[in-house]
Amino acid sequence: MAKAKTPDRPDRAGKTACLAGPGQDVLRARAKALARAAADQAAPARQGLAGLKFSIGRQSHALDGAYVLEVFLPREIVPVPGVPEFVLGVTPWRGEILPVVDLRTVCGLAVSPQPGETGETGRAPVVVVGRDEAACGLLVSAVAGACRIKPDDLAAIEGGADLFLLGMAPGGVIVIDVEKLLASERLVVREDESSLEST
Repeated sequence: MAKAKTPDRPDRAGKTACLAGPGQDVLRARAKALARAAADQAAPARQGLAGLKFSIGRQSHALDGAYVLEVFLPREIVPVPGVPEFVLGVTPWRGEILPVVDLRTVCGLAVSPQPGETGETGRAPVVVVGRDEAACGLLVSAVAGACRIKPDDLAAIEGGADLFLLGMAPGGVIVIDVEKLLASERLVVREDESSLEST
């Protein structure tokens, strides 16, 4: 009696050959692409934010460079009556009237003399900050240049969140939360106060 013929089964070699075919190459290529994309996304977090480092008096500070539009030396800063105490005055900038802010008052920083208060000579730089357009200028003593701000390296400052401070970076650099500062109503001159543009 003839035995029933069993269906052909692919051997191990055939199965391995199938896994190593073009389909598997496509999957591997996709996996590598996804791995590269994940690494590219993680890299900026490890490297930190591109920032600007500056000083007010003897204290070093930094802020996110994405909000820095320009650094310039104003010809003069004209005091304006009736504005909040943190507004030092206004200065012309690219055809606009730019309010100049004292970070010492806004951020509750230790009061160290601003340029000119101790008989210093020369003009102090103003850092123009804003999102899509200039919001204000920050009067500083000196600009050190570019730096890297790594959020994971910042030490908390007591009450810093209420004072627009992200934290303390290595080396004692106080990092300003410029995004929160620009969104705050504390920088708004209300209608019942003298208008900067009307002076």
